[in-house]
Amino acid sequence: MKKIALTSLLAVVAASAAHASINVIDGNPLYMPMKGHFYSETSLSSHTQNVDEWTLGETFGYGITDRLAVSVNTSMSEAYWFKGIKGYQSEDAVPGQTAGTPYAGNGNSWNELGADITWRVINDHAWKLDVMGGFEMGAVPLNMRAISDGEVASLGAVWGDHRPFLDKDDTFYTWTAGVRGGYVNNDWTLSAHANFMYLNTEAFNWGDEEPFGANHLLNLGVAGHWTMSDTWSAYAGADYYKIMDHYNEVENKGYWNLTLGLNMNIDTTKYVGVYLNKTMAREADGELDVDDVNGYGFGVKFGIDF
Repeated sequence: MKKIALTSLLAVVAASAAHASINVIDGNPLYMPMKGHFYSETSLSSHTQNVDEWTLGETFGYGITDRLAVSVNTSMSEAYWFKGIKGYQSEDAVPGQTAGTPYAGNGNSWNELGADITWRVINDHAWKLDVMGGFEMGAVPLNMRAISDGEVASLGAVWGDHRPFLDKDDTFYTWTAGVRGGYVNNDWTLSAHANFMYLNTEAFNWGDEEPFGANHLLNLGVAGHWTMSDTWSAYAGADYYKIMDHYNEVENKGYWNLTLGLNMNIDTTKYVGVYLNKTMAREADGELDVDDVNGYGFGVKFGIDF
């Protein structure tokens, strides 16, 4: 099923009541928990192509020191729950599909399970620089998914969506190494990041170079955060993803993911936010989708630092 991947793009966090610290959640892309602090970011999202499909996501992290943090992330999806289908068609529920059969790409799904570690190399008052590493099971980037007649097929799930647990033919394993950094002051933050991802159908199958066996993905992005008041802040981000392997030069020229968000601080350690997301993927002919083939993602998020 389609799922909205708001995880890396919608990283939320940071700023004190006076907005001089980035160690309290409120949407800052350079958030870093303090030593001994836990944080949680919970999201609920859907998309305009089918508002009967919903994804519940969670990122949970801990500050080992003021400069070193770890986190785990996962998400689960559900489709047509309120129509009583729960994985199978009922008459006329989904146009063009036969009643009583599993509907393609939809249903209950445990999408991914991952873990990350972040080390803050530079922690100046205004300038920040982090190096990051991560491992994830299940999720497949959008521009690696099969494309047919302008529709993007779903690939990869930890469990569900009519797949066995960690099915060897569907599950992808992703290793990530990256850097992020930027400038923070009392009113605004500007950050940039670069991530290199290695994806394979096996976690340690380093030598596999067949199509969809091993893939190398580059992600470049920028993000901004504007603190409008002690209560309100705004977020904007743009990410570019590109498959770097020779056999993907034609069909996988890369895609863009654009995000806008508005956050409201409940207090200095809690916030709620609403987000709008547009993924401009490649269509069957390789052209960039700037229209509405994949619709718009939207969602809400709750964050807490404790």
